[in-house]
Amino acid sequence: MADIFKILSISFLCLFTPSCASPEAPVAPAANPEKLSCRLGETIEVLLESNPTTGYQWFVVDAGNPNLKLLGSEYRPSSASENLCGAGGNTAFYFKAVAAGTSSLKFKYARPWENAPLKCSAYEVSIR
Repeated sequence: MADIFKILSISFLCLFTPSCASPEAPVAPAANPEKLSCRLGETIEVLLESNPTTGYQWFVVDAGNPNLKLLGSEYRPSSASENLCGAGGNTAFYFKAVAAGTSSLKFKYARPWENAPLKCSAYEVSIR
């Protein structure tokens, strides 16, 4: 009985202690975004690690308008874990360079029903 009380007490503390609760503040993207370059008319691919079985998915926050046009995205299971239930893979986003210049691409990895993303990713694309 004492063990059950200890477990319930610890569970209660974790639910209502800020350090154990999930963060509500958004996660800021890296200060130095990864740099990509391409030529006008080319299609670029951004590959991000993901695992949709966890409820998390990548969302485009900034699609690089007006220099880049989002063509679509797809999930690719990892070849090493292809037959493993719940294993992760990658989400690929495809963009076409439609104007010369520099654009930002920003993504967030989040669950649609939660306020804060788990992580963010940012890219600076130079189109020549």
